[in-house]
Amino acid sequence: MNIKSIFTTAFIASFGVSVFATTDVELIGGAGDSTTRVAIPGGDYNVILKSPETTVQGAMFKGASATITSLDATDTASQKWSFTGQLNVDVNSSVEGSVDGVDFGNNKVQWNVGTLNVRNSSATNNTFVNVNLGEEFSFTVNNPSSDSDILGIRTSANVTGKTLTFKPMANGYYVVQDATVNHSVVNTYFASGSTLWIRESNFNVAENSRLTFYKGSRLDLSMNSTMVAYKITTEATANMNIIGDLIYKGTSALSTGILTLNKGSLTANDLTGNTNARVKITGANSIIKGSATMNIKGALEITSGADFTVDSTSGKITLTDFDELYNGRIILSGGKLTIYKDVFKRVSTYGTELPVKFLFTEKNNEFVVNATTTLEQLYAYGNTPEMKIAMSENEDVKLVMTGSNSLNIAAGVTATIIFSGIDVGDERVFFVSSKDAFTLHNSYTFISEEGYDFDFVKGTYNGKTGFWMVATAVPEPAEWAVIF
Repeated sequence: MNIKSIFTTAFIASFGVSVFATTDVELIGGAGDSTTRVAIPGGDYNVILKSPETTVQGAMFKGASATITSLDATDTASQKWSFTGQLNVDVNSSVEGSVDGVDFGNNKVQWNVGTLNVRNSSATNNTFVNVNLGEEFSFTVNNPSSDSDILGIRTSANVTGKTLTFKPMANGYYVVQDATVNHSVVNTYFASGSTLWIRESNFNVAENSRLTFYKGSRLDLSMNSTMVAYKITTEATANMNIIGDLIYKGTSALSTGILTLNKGSLTANDLTGNTNARVKITGANSIIKGSATMNIKGALEITSGADFTVDSTSGKITLTDFDELYNGRIILSGGKLTIYKDVFKRVSTYGTELPVKFLFTEKNNEFVVNATTTLEQLYAYGNTPEMKIAMSENEDVKLVMTGSNSLNIAAGVTATIIFSGIDVGDERVFFVSSKDAFTLHNSYTFISEEGYDFDFVKGTYNGKTGFWMVATAVPEPAEWAVIF
């Protein structure tokens, strides 16, 4: 492989721009035996790797912490390549435009126990290094307790290929040092123990490229970093640690796994599919804090077994209506939502800012209210839905439903809401209503975890007329005798 520039030779000659030239060095790998690994020499070389003709077990090389100028492994043999040690590819080019750095052609490469770093130590801001990872490129380790495999992109680069895999405990994929990386590998897989790190860089994933995070893997997006992606698959026990800005431009629902959104932002405004337009919190111990924000077209859903905490330091969570039927809304489908700050806002199809709608379905839902929270309505659907609403011990904390139809339910459904933390006489839950009499939907059952009855007393809140839900003591057996 030779370093290439977008400039023509005449242009270079006219303006005095030099192209960094290198010498080709051909190496034939070891014949499938670790004792025959061939060392890669450091220096200003374009290293051309070839497979041995006498084996079908693969070509074996060792980097030995060498630094070379470019790497060419476009041998079309079907054998797997195997590497060990560290290899630094520094194209060392000040030429603007695209330059070739690494090319594995159509090979299947296994990188074992080592690091591949790609950099451009004299790059201008407009230089992109081309990195072609080929048909299949996998990082693996022999001893997870001591070995690690790293793909480090330490310059602006175009990374291409068909499959990039980080096997269990392979360290991961580093994008660092104020780089812009255009990643168009068709499928990239992160197994348990591996991480995608993006450090003060821009990571742009092509529209036809998918990132898959399996259980125990991690996406780590640092401050002053931006990631744009269209296809992300995340298992519930994978981690998303977002301090920078994650812009999800995909049209299908996004699942987050264990989400820690701290100081940064998560934007998903291109979702489609009516009711499926949503971001799903699927992992336990998920949280938003540190002035972080979320902007979602459609719904935010907390799924079965997941929990999501809105910290007192959180920024705004904006849920924009998908259309007039599928509004911006919160959905509990067997999950838990804990609120320490009222940050949810809905933007209607007309651009009006409104309180958010709150939906729940099925069982095992929990809503913990630790800050006065305003909702448009509660809406139940599904198979005998049930939700526990736990009110803060602070009696000043209120739960307020402001919509004209503040309590709603799907046709034919019966629902149960279990309240806790409400004492006798407390005015904690308020339904806005202009009617003279407040009649609850007969398909709702309200239960006090403390064993109280509930009454609905006409009153006001912030100048609005409605009804307070007030706990009343349950008569003792002797009192029942007097009553009857």
